[in-house]
Amino acid sequence: MHRSWEKKQEQRLKDEQLKAKLKELQEEKEAEKRAKIERIKERRAKKEEKERYERLAAVMHAKKHRLGGVKKSHFYSSSIAFMIFLLYGTQMALGMLALSSILSYIVTNSFFWFSVPSKYLSPRYIADMTRGPREFTLEQLAAFNGIDRTLPVYISINGTVFDVTAARDEHYGPGCTYQAFSGRDCTRLFATGCFEHREQHTHDMRGLDNTEAAMRAARWLEYFANHPRYWRAGSVKLPECMGPPPPQCDSYNQKLSNK
Repeated sequence: MHRSWEKKQEQRLKDEQLKAKLKELQEEKEAEKRAKIERIKERRAKKEEKERYERLAAVMHAKKHRLGGVKKSHFYSSSIAFMIFLLYGTQMALGMLALSSILSYIVTNSFFWFSVPSKYLSPRYIADMTRGPREFTLEQLAAFNGIDRTLPVYISINGTVFDVTAARDEHYGPGCTYQAFSGRDCTRLFATGCFEHREQHTHDMRGLDNTEAAMRAARWLEYFANHPRYWRAGSVKLPECMGPPPPQCDSYNQKLSNK
C-alpha cells in the first residue's frame, strides 16, 4: 500500500508539474500574442502618423499653391476692376458733360456755362425767373433808383421793367450818365434823347411822331431784352396821361428834320 501511495504521489506531482508547464506555455503564448498585437499597433500608429504627415504636407503644398494663385488672381481682378471703373467713370463724366452742355444751351443758348452772360448765373436772376414777373406802380418803381444799394436798379420802357443792377456803378447809379432812367418809366426820353429837359423824363409819348417814337422805343426794348446782363423783372402800371403834353424837344425835332 505504501508503494501505491508513493506512485499516486509521484503521479500527482507529475500532473502538477505538467499543469504548471502548460500554464507557463500558455502564458508565454499570451505574452507573445500581446507583444505581436503591440507591434502591430505600433506599426499601424507609425503608418497612420506617416499618412497624416503626408496629408498635412499635401495640404500645405496645395494651400501654398492656392495662395500664389490667389495673389495673381487678386492682382488681375483688381486691374480688371480698375479698368471697368475707369471706363464707367469716363462714360459718366462724358454723359454729365453732355447733359450740362445741353442744359446750358437750353437756358443760355450756349453750350458752355463759362461763356454765358453773367445774368444766367445771378441768384437774383434765378429768383426773378422762379418767382415770375412782378407788377409795380410808378411810386413803387421809384424806390429802385440805384441810391439804396440793398435794392436792385430798375428802369422801365413802355411799361416793361428791366433789372439793370449789373451796371449800377457804370450807368444807372447816383452821379452816372443814365441815372435819370433809374426808378422811372422814361419811354419818352428813350425816344427823344433829350436828357437836359426834365419834362422829357416821362412815359407820356403825346406830341411825338407816333411811328418814329414807337420804332425807337421798340429798338430800346429789344436792346434791353437781349442784353447779356439785363433781364425783364416785371411791368409797371402806367397811368393815363392827363393835361397838356410835354413840350417838344429841339434836338429831337432836329433829328427828325435831318432824316
